[in-house]
Amino acid sequence: MLRSAPLPADGKLSQKVNLQPGDNTLEVTARNRDALEGYEGEETIRQSVVVNYRKKDEAPLVTLKRLVPLGGDGGRGGWPGLSPRSPGADRGFEDSAPATVVTVPQVRIEGEITAAAPLTRAERLLDQGEEGKGLAGFVPGRRSFTIAEKIELRPGEQTLRFVARTQDSDPAERSLRIAYQPQVPRLAEISPEGPVRLVAGKDPREVQITGRLGAADNEHPYRKTVLVNGNKSSAALKIAEGAFSARVPIGVGLNRVVVELSNNWGSVSRREVEVRYVRPPRITAWRGPEKATTATIELVAEIDSELPLRSDSVGADVNGDSIVSYDLVSPKEGAPRTWRVRLKNVLLGKKGENVVTLSVSNEEASSEPSAWRVRYDPEAPPEVAIIEPGRDGPTPLPEIRVRIRVRSGSPLQTVRLVREGGEEWSRSLDPERFTKEGDHYLSPPLQVPLVEGANVIRVEAASKGGANKDTRKISYVPPPVTLQIDELVPRGEKPLTPARRDGELVFTRPVPGRVKLRGRVVWPSAQDDRLAKRGMVRIFVNGFQQVPAELAPLTSGARFSTFERDILLNREKGNRIEVTLADLPRESGALAQCTVDCSAPVRAQRLHLLIVSAQQVDAVELEKQFLKAFGAHSGTEGVVEAPSFERVIVYGPLVGDRVHSAYVNDQLVRIHEEIRGHTRTPGAGNDVVVFYFKGGEAFTGEGGHIFVATGRRAPTKVVEFRRLVELFSDTPGAHVLLFDVDRESKTGAGARGGDRVERWGDYHADAGNHLAVLRYAWLGGPRGQRDPMLLRVLQSVLPEASLLLDVTNGLQTSAQKGGSDKLLYTRRVPEELENLRVGAKP
Repeated sequence: MLRSAPLPADGKLSQKVNLQPGDNTLEVTARNRDALEGYEGEETIRQSVVVNYRKKDEAPLVTLKRLVPLGGDGGRGGWPGLSPRSPGADRGFEDSAPATVVTVPQVRIEGEITAAAPLTRAERLLDQGEEGKGLAGFVPGRRSFTIAEKIELRPGEQTLRFVARTQDSDPAERSLRIAYQPQVPRLAEISPEGPVRLVAGKDPREVQITGRLGAADNEHPYRKTVLVNGNKSSAALKIAEGAFSARVPIGVGLNRVVVELSNNWGSVSRREVEVRYVRPPRITAWRGPEKATTATIELVAEIDSELPLRSDSVGADVNGDSIVSYDLVSPKEGAPRTWRVRLKNVLLGKKGENVVTLSVSNEEASSEPSAWRVRYDPEAPPEVAIIEPGRDGPTPLPEIRVRIRVRSGSPLQTVRLVREGGEEWSRSLDPERFTKEGDHYLSPPLQVPLVEGANVIRVEAASKGGANKDTRKISYVPPPVTLQIDELVPRGEKPLTPARRDGELVFTRPVPGRVKLRGRVVWPSAQDDRLAKRGMVRIFVNGFQQVPAELAPLTSGARFSTFERDILLNREKGNRIEVTLADLPRESGALAQCTVDCSAPVRAQRLHLLIVSAQQVDAVELEKQFLKAFGAHSGTEGVVEAPSFERVIVYGPLVGDRVHSAYVNDQLVRIHEEIRGHTRTPGAGNDVVVFYFKGGEAFTGEGGHIFVATGRRAPTKVVEFRRLVELFSDTPGAHVLLFDVDRESKTGAGARGGDRVERWGDYHADAGNHLAVLRYAWLGGPRGQRDPMLLRVLQSVLPEASLLLDVTNGLQTSAQKGGSDKLLYTRRVPEELENLRVGAKP
């Protein structure tokens, strides 16, 4: 027992007592200091208390290390969390530190609790509330615990208190102030984006704004506002399914339209669109001429504008050239919006349509350009053209026919024709003799004599509008030999001589179908050695070669030789007779030709058909296919006839091993002799030769074109194209060559591989005009036993065709439809043979 020294007392007692572990009995004795002797015990009071002293544990340590926003974009500034090492992080967890601002509704608080004794309590409290909530995952009895607490925040500022203790310790507490500011939805897109220009009179004075919202992380209410130039608009902002829209009225001029979302916690999202509403001037009317005959005019344009026009804003041009002379006229009283622009001395720079363009501006905008069209038709000089001859060039004729066309808006005053070269030649022409067609004047044919060498023919014409001219340069090169047609002699009638009409020789009245043609060849000199030679003249009528005529023996002292030959005319109208000098094709100048009508055409035709196929096929069947194609049938006395032919003669056919040069040449000679003999019979008609060859083609080393038999050990030569041309150039009638061939490799050393088809006419000057060639060529090598394609197409085309032109068109169409890049179709049909009747259709 410990006793302390008596202490004086004045009604209060305070004494520090050191306790011992376990129970401690504290007794307090109070005695009256002035007690009577012998009564001390009665004036003494004793009170005791037992105190059990147990030693306290040290309070736990609560450490908050990190605040992690969950979802969204985190806290203000976008930081991912807080840690003790981050600037401001330590004081952020102090009670006196400012609140940590976050913009997401959920955060995670990370930290640690440690204690010297087992923990009995770990909870969190909100603000000053007394009721706590145990930390997630806490189990009593451990000396340490990791804090990872997810917290749902409410808008505004809140204090989170974390409290922990052991059984024998005082509570330990750490608090954190958090300010949660909910975010409004983000305006992710807005349309229109760029500056918008609205024009008065064309567009309404409002703009449709649409856009898309970003996904929100909360459902807290927010305000929706549309501002125009900082002022709240009456437009309602509609939001539905992540999109927004508003039709916003705007004012004149610049409008800054802002779509804004905001809430009570300071979050704002906004997007802005610049909209300019302008009132440009409008050009409403033009006054001025639409046609003009003078070079300068004056125009007035009326403009409607709410604002004054700028004096420097007038932009005007004519055909792109600026107009600098104009007046800007202000509105008159009573029409304050109507302005006028007077364009003065507008120069019309070209004949025909001239376009005048105008634009003006006020302080807000420019008008749309407006155009006024004026047709300028001044009094012009005549347009002069020499229409015959149509171009410059040489001629073998000593004089040339000239025709003139003059276009003039006013009557012609003078027309003059001049030939320069040698002694000058000129004629004044009477405009009254010209034929007037509208504003064109056509002259009659005029013959102009030429001098040897260069001649310049010039036409000059004048009217009230001025003068003009046109020229032709003609070189007169006299030919060494002149070939001419003198007369036609119908049987039992007097000879007819031709007249010159429109530059051509024409017999003015019809003649029978069988008539004699007479002509002559004129030599430049009686001493020409060539006069002693007997020459031959080839005659063609509508593409049919007639029997050639031989020149008569020369008369002593003369420098010309005559010829004559019976010919057949097969058309009623426009039979064309052409004559060439066979021995001098390059020296006889232009063809001698004439035109004549026929009173009794000779239309009888015979078909000579030579069929050659290098394939081993049935010859009888091949012949039937051809006869069927031409619509042939057996007539009287076994004669084979066809719709276009009074008789069909088949030569061969030659097929397989019989296809070699000797056999083919024999058949060609037979055709030649048959036609020659036929022409001497009284009832002779026109002969048509059709030669069909199926096989290969190749070129010699010198470039010659040959046809070969394929499918043998070595290709053998069947016929050369030069031989065909030379034979048919002297054979009367019309000739059509059909080739259904495969392109073979070159033969002979140094062979040139160019396709010589286009130059077949070079073999003979006359053959190019009177020999038709049609060819299907396979370019990929031999086709073996493939069907002859050209023959199959002929079988389908000929029954529906009439003229050779129809046949060639059908072959071309089939070749195009075939689509093969290895099929080459060649058509060489002179104009004279296009009207040759070959098909069954009448």
